Amino acid sequence: MYVNSHWTSPCRDNCIEFIIVAQTKREFKRKMFRKITSHLALSSLLLVAVLSFSVNSNIAVPNFLDEKYRPQLHFSVAENWLNDPNGLVYYDGEYHLYYQYTPDQTTPGPKYWAHSLSTDLVHWEDLPVAISPDALGDIWSGSAVVDFQNSSGFQTDQEISVIVAVFTQTSDFQKQSIAYSNDKGRTFTMFSGNPVVPNTGMLIREMYI
Repeated sequence: MYVNSHWTSPCRDNCIEFIIVAQTKREFKRKMFRKITSHLALSSLLLVAVLSFSVNSNIAVPNFLDEKYRPQLHFSVAENWLNDPNGLVYYDGEYHLYYQYTPDQTTPGPKYWAHSLSTDLVHWEDLPVAISPDALGDIWSGSAVVDFQNSSGFQTDQEISVIVAVFTQTSDFQKQSIAYSNDKGRTFTMFSGNPVVPNTGMLIREMYI
């Protein structure tokens, strides 16, 4: 900053203060701009690294990530119809995502609980369908819990906690059923006493536990 030492204007002190403030503001803006651009550049590099890792790593990532409308970081099903997520649980280092799914068409049909698994919420592995329709009807929305205390009595292995799913089944009427898994959520067994909440003449669905 240059200030003329021979300047004798009566506003000199105020003007100098104004100049200092203005210079300080400009310097602050320059520093903030440099920080923002630096952060943006770092974020871009991280995103490229994540996508590159997804494509080039040995983790099972579908080859269709190059599809024009395929989400890159949000979960999407490989093909056919899916709906709302259900039974979201975390157990023994694994995130389980169950979701309503029609396996053989792109429009709503018989509803299953499909299953995907992740250890980091970025890379997902498709597993076989977890719960399929039976004589009581399709598998609609619901939830799941890890029964660490075996309060349900379904646990068969002392080392593996049972996962219990509660969901609506529907054919002619809506009713509530449960299924349980003793292999860390890979497969489920329907409870022999289904439905646990029979239809009472009301529309009741999508139980939450």
